[in-house]
Amino acid sequence: MAPAVHREPVGAARGARRFLPPVAARALAVGGLVLAAWLMLAPPAGGQLDRLRGISGELADFEVRYRYGRLTLWQQGARLNKLAVTEGFALVARPRGGARMTLRSDSAVIWIDPNVKLPLPGLPPPRNFVPRPFYEGSPSPGQWLDLRAVQAIYAEGDVYLDLDGQVLRAERLFFDTVLQQVVLVDGFASGVLRQGPGRPAIPFHVRAEELRLELERPAEDRGPDPRPRARFRARGCAASSCDFGIPHYHIHASDIRIDPYEDDHVTVALSSATLNVLGLPVFYLPYLWGRSSLLEYFPLRSVSAGSSRRFGTFVYTEWGDDIRMRDADGRRRKWGSWRLHLDNRNRRGPAAGLDLDYRTENYHGAVTGYYTRDEGTDLAGGTAFDPPDNDRGYFRSFHRQRLPGDVQLDVETAWIRDRNFLHEYFEDEARTGKIQENYARLSRDWDNATFRLLVRPRGNDFFTQAEHLPQFTAALYSQPLVPGGFLATNLYLDAEAEATHARLRFDEASNWPDLNGDRAGMAAAFELPLRVGPLHLAPFFSGSYTGYRATRKPSEIPPVEVDEPDGRHTWTAGLRAHMQFWKVYRGALLGMDLRHLIEPQLLYTNTFDTSLEPAAIIPLDDTAPPAEFEAITVRLQNRLQVKPGRDVLDVLQFNLENVFYPEKDRDNMGHTAGSLFADLRAGVAPFLLLADGRYDWNEHDLLLGNVGILSALGPLPGIARSHAALYVGHRFARRISDVFTVNLRAGLGDKWSVATFFQYDYRGDRVLNQRYVLGRSFHRFRLEMEFYDDGGSGDHGFRIRFAPVEYFQRRPRNLDALADGRFLGDY
Repeated sequence: MAPAVHREPVGAARGARRFLPPVAARALAVGGLVLAAWLMLAPPAGGQLDRLRGISGELADFEVRYRYGRLTLWQQGARLNKLAVTEGFALVARPRGGARMTLRSDSAVIWIDPNVKLPLPGLPPPRNFVPRPFYEGSPSPGQWLDLRAVQAIYAEGDVYLDLDGQVLRAERLFFDTVLQQVVLVDGFASGVLRQGPGRPAIPFHVRAEELRLELERPAEDRGPDPRPRARFRARGCAASSCDFGIPHYHIHASDIRIDPYEDDHVTVALSSATLNVLGLPVFYLPYLWGRSSLLEYFPLRSVSAGSSRRFGTFVYTEWGDDIRMRDADGRRRKWGSWRLHLDNRNRRGPAAGLDLDYRTENYHGAVTGYYTRDEGTDLAGGTAFDPPDNDRGYFRSFHRQRLPGDVQLDVETAWIRDRNFLHEYFEDEARTGKIQENYARLSRDWDNATFRLLVRPRGNDFFTQAEHLPQFTAALYSQPLVPGGFLATNLYLDAEAEATHARLRFDEASNWPDLNGDRAGMAAAFELPLRVGPLHLAPFFSGSYTGYRATRKPSEIPPVEVDEPDGRHTWTAGLRAHMQFWKVYRGALLGMDLRHLIEPQLLYTNTFDTSLEPAAIIPLDDTAPPAEFEAITVRLQNRLQVKPGRDVLDVLQFNLENVFYPEKDRDNMGHTAGSLFADLRAGVAPFLLLADGRYDWNEHDLLLGNVGILSALGPLPGIARSHAALYVGHRFARRISDVFTVNLRAGLGDKWSVATFFQYDYRGDRVLNQRYVLGRSFHRFRLEMEFYDDGGSGDHGFRIRFAPVEYFQRRPRNLDALADGRFLGDY
């Protein structure tokens, strides 16, 4: 319908009588009323109720286009003041080069600055008016209106606002274009929170009594992203990243504030916030501030609860967030992250830990620590005993930094309160983690040379460690010595020089005195690679000399006083040899060509002269110094390969190795041959057979034996989108253990999963370990319930864990982990 213009007809008629005869004035007034009535009652052109009229121009820095059903204009004198839209209203706006903003509602009112004279719809535009269409193609001139003077918009009834993917719905909305603010009453907002380059966008959904957005104008220094950013405010709200009508989890807060941040990140502050899981409040904090997804702003990252024989009823919580700092360009970027552990064990006491990691272009490192007030007893090995102190914990840090001159600095510190703490609280780290040590090292590497300065003191009195105070090392690797080569090869040199002031410190429980000494020496090795037909040969020769000055002699128990310098030289010679044979069998395996590779290898080494026995030398290194020794190592490697496409696959690897001792009485207790070692890996994914063993020729008995089958079972019958993987293995160690292992993991569709781990020791006739895990995935979060019984430590119990999905990601699997049956996770 054509727009109706509301005026003051009586006043207009009186004004007309001043300039026209009475009859003409009355005729003009009546005609105006008839025309106004016709304009209001005339049917829309084309018979369409939602006639499209384009009103386009500039709204601040926005290009704007309106769509409306019935439009009414208010005018103050000759000035346009307000537009009222009913029967459907839509607005599409976009900052030039930016993202679109869409507003729809049942009705709307638009306020216009009355001091700006604007052309009316249906009338020709001024001669100096240049329309700027939003869409391609220009509408007719009578459909354009310059709206640079729009002051506010009020929308009511099923309001829908889309700001570049951020969707807001409400019953009422007010948009102040001057202050760039949007207010919604009884509203709902959804969309995504951008986290910057390389990080996924996080969905969010908010319901609130009142929602307020404060738009930022695009800044010229924002780089290639000129999109407007919005400050978000909500009162009496519930927020979640779950898009269910009744979310699995949400945060309820009296106030939420979301502000734009550098690098397209956002910051969030919450007041009186509670974390609710399945509608039940879990944690409450009076105030929170942080960055990341809407749920991650609540810094609770993981919750575990359960009960065990060792710790009783326990609750483990993990809190954390990223740490951001300004770089050289003044922009805030991720510097690191922190994790706070707040735990409680009713049989042991409360505990707290902190993990910090950081990384920049020039340095990186990590700090971790844990403290507990332990009121219980340890259960290591199934035997209960009291710890030496109730205050227990550990601290560890590592830092690596690139210094000027391409020098690298490494610093590590480690301290543990008592010798059994790691075994009791962090068993995996105690058994398989890096040794605890303290050192500072400066190093400089060239192409094939290096120099290092090391200072390494001992941190704990219950460790037996060698201290270097300090140690200097210089080394040269694979340096060719013959210019231009000799017989199409070259003579290569490896050399190392060292000087150290050292002290070997024993565990305080042994009551042995320290061994102090100085050591300096040099070692060199020469190698000459040769090729004779298919045979590759590499004879080598090495020698070393080391000078010692010790205050105690380690060959005596306990060590005795000695204060005299001594020296040790060692000479070694040997030969490495290998060759390769192969044969191709055409169409031998499922119509594919099969290639068999055989590579025999031989290593002969003979330390034929040494002037000082190893027992008379301070053991300052992890490896013992060599004695006079001679051995011949023989290896035979077999591989079967196929090439189904562009890649070559090994379908079988079978290797044998044996060591022979020419000086059997001196080197191998009178036996010429050592034990035979074999390993086998056969099959391709999703099926693998893994086996290895060690056989004693002298006693004709198997020393070690392991065999396992790994298979990806694929979909389970009757369950859509399911998958399963299975490992079955047997491990044998003579006179030690005879263990059968089953490991199963299955995904039951998109949400549910199960996992089992079972070990039985035939030698001890007992269940060694068993674990059963049931998991349920929610939106970005996962819930797991675990029941376990560890026969080795005597511990058993159950655990329930709730955490983001990424916390349950398994570490990369390899064949070694598969062979150990650990492919289902860190069990």
